[in-house]
Amino acid sequence: NTTSLAKERFPFGDICAQLKSILNIPANVELTYDNGDMQLYVPRNALLQVLINLCVNAIKYNDKEHGHVHLSVTDKGQYYRFHVKDNGPGIPHAEFNRIFDIFSTLGQKDRYNNVGQGIGLSTVKRLVERMDGHITVESALGTGSTFTFTISK
Repeated sequence: NTTSLAKERFPFGDICAQLKSILNIPANVELTYDNGDMQLYVPRNALLQVLINLCVNAIKYNDKEHGHVHLSVTDKGQYYRFHVKDNGPGIPHAEFNRIFDIFSTLGQKDRYNNVGQGIGLSTVKRLVERMDGHITVESALGTGSTFTFTISK
């Protein structure tokens, strides 16, 4: 993987604005974020790649009339904790660990009637771990999922 791990200083809101400009967000999906003024010192490109993957999944698998994806970050001293929360269909608890495996999919069709390749979340996990972080998911069927990951300072 050639994604740079060189750290940069920037406000969280800048990367969220960049994300909004990159993603093809349908009119019925809203992407919001908290703590836009928080200064981060992390590998920007790697964080952007993680957020793109998580947001693309949150958008393309959203089954609600009005989709919502919310990003947040908190400063935990030795690391930053990020959340990507959506109001999509949710993920069965039994699949929580498997979804991060390469080529593992839930066989679920997205809004465009395609089934995923199973590469995105394994890439996300690998990038997060390369930044000395950890990723987990919490989900409730029918109400959405929250991916939580950390990045060391």
